[in-house]
Amino acid sequence: MSDIIRREHTRAAVSITGDLRTSLDPSFSGMMMEDLSMGGAFVRTRFPLPEGVEVNLKFPIVGRAFPVHVTGVVAWSRDQGGVSGMGIEFRNISPDDLRDLRVFIDKLVETSS
Repeated sequence: MSDIIRREHTRAAVSITGDLRTSLDPSFSGMMMEDLSMGGAFVRTRFPLPEGVEVNLKFPIVGRAFPVHVTGVVAWSRDQGGVSGMGIEFRNISPDDLRDLRVFIDKLVETSS
């Protein structure tokens, strides 16, 4: 099934550095987000976490003075030569963060069209 049919939310290519904390380790570590949608993100990492692990993401977006905070879960992971990482499904985000994230993604999608 193609990504266009399968995906509920439009994804935007990004290059965002931020922080990731897992249920396995309470300290934040750096992350690189490579795509983003209202429902989740792809986080590139050399050491992907197993499916089902809860994560907290904190990342900046343009036009906002403070970072977005999202709680999610690892939906899938891959550890292949070149592009290893994990898909994070967003589970909990505040209404303000959700609103600002929607505006940010809409602008990204609009400028890439």
